[in-house]
Amino acid sequence: MTEDQNADYEISSLERQARDLHQDGLLTSIRDRLEDLDTTLSNLTGRLRELRSRGYVYKNFLEEQAKALGAGWVGIRTRVRKEIDQRSRAMQDDLERVERAVRSLQSYKGRSLNAARSALGRAKSELDSAERQVRAANEAISSMFDQKEADAQALTAQLDGCMRVLDWVDGASFGFRPGEAIVYAIQSKWLKDGEKEGPKGILFLTDQRLVFEQREKVATKKFLFITTASEEVQEMLWEAPVGALEEADATEKRKALIFTRELLTLNFKRPAEVR
Repeated sequence: MTEDQNADYEISSLERQARDLHQDGLLTSIRDRLEDLDTTLSNLTGRLRELRSRGYVYKNFLEEQAKALGAGWVGIRTRVRKEIDQRSRAMQDDLERVERAVRSLQSYKGRSLNAARSALGRAKSELDSAERQVRAANEAISSMFDQKEADAQALTAQLDGCMRVLDWVDGASFGFRPGEAIVYAIQSKWLKDGEKEGPKGILFLTDQRLVFEQREKVATKKFLFITTASEEVQEMLWEAPVGALEEADATEKRKALIFTRELLTLNFKRPAEVR
């Protein structure tokens, strides 16, 4: 930008920064995170009850984790809210100085950048100082519940995974035996006989057997390698008793240090029909 250009662009940029800073100074994002975490923790008991009522009997450590997360939370929440209010009030003077400095730039609109340079510098200095205060406040308050938030997110992910497994169980094309309990399930591709491609579906592990069910959209018509018609295919391709599993080996497949997939090799003995 040359000296003979007017100051409008620089002034507009500082005005945008000041508006954003005012919003950040209210610590809105921190307040929202705190409320979201409070809701998550409040819902854990109900989600665990639903999980057990749907018949999932494994991962008993989930209840212990939920209990540990709830311990002391009321006190932490109270302290964080108090800190938010105190920090927010303490930053009001800095934010008001920024507002006055930026408002004073109105008289320089349409004038040369050189004429406004000193006023722009003062406003920018006030902005930088206030931004440091706001950033420090956000970091300090965030550190008061960061770990609790991370632990809650990890537990929520566990619950989401278990619920997803139960949804797959509910939609399975095969029946489960009396007393059979699901342990885990995962989306998979069956690379039969070491082939690079194979049917996609769900690999189920129960306390009695391993089952692979194909679940995918399969092309029924193609024209010049373009699929013109397809159908949903869902059927059990194989099952094997857990007791027939002789060996299981998991290896990571990587390309240029990037994880691409995990290859699970299962070897069965009789009476399993799949080897």
